[in-house]
This record gives sequence, structure tokens and C-alpha cells, in this order.
Amino acid sequence: MHIYPPAKTANRYHPAFATMVVLIYWQSPHRVPIIAAAVTFALLMGLSRMVLGVHYPTDVLVGWITGTSTVIGLYLVLFRKLPGKPS
Repeated sequence: MHIYPPAKTANRYHPAFATMVVLIYWQSPHRVPIIAAAVTFALLMGLSRMVLGVHYPTDVLVGWITGTSTVIGLYLVLFRKLPGKPS
């Protein structure tokens, strides 16, 4: 297995990028094809890492979870009113 820190970073980047695109274009009238493209991009990038044999499936799964949860968490903190947060 070839596990280098930059590959792990890239593994987290793809779902983070896809989630960011979804959040940005959520109100767009074209959101269905945009969301489909973003999700497909993240899934194919993760699957390609497994097919090439450079990551275990658990590495890819954790990358998807970490990237997605990071973007959603930052979005909630920066742009949404959290419960208990003063106005």
C-alpha cells in the first residue's frame, strides 16, 4: 500500500469539495444536476483510490465522512444560526 499524507489529504478533499458545491448551489434552479455531479465526483474519486490499491475501503470511508462533516460543520458555524448562539 502507498499511504502518504498528501494522499490522505486528497482523500478528504474530494468529499469536502462536493459538499461545498452542494451547499453553495442548494438554492439554484439547477441544483439537481449540480448535486448529482458533485456526489458522483466524490464517489468516483474514492472508488478510484480503492481500485488502484492505494487505499483501503475504510480509509476512503473515513475520508468521505471527515470531509463532509468538516464542510457541514464550518457551514453551520459560519452561515447558520446555531442553537444557543446569540443573534
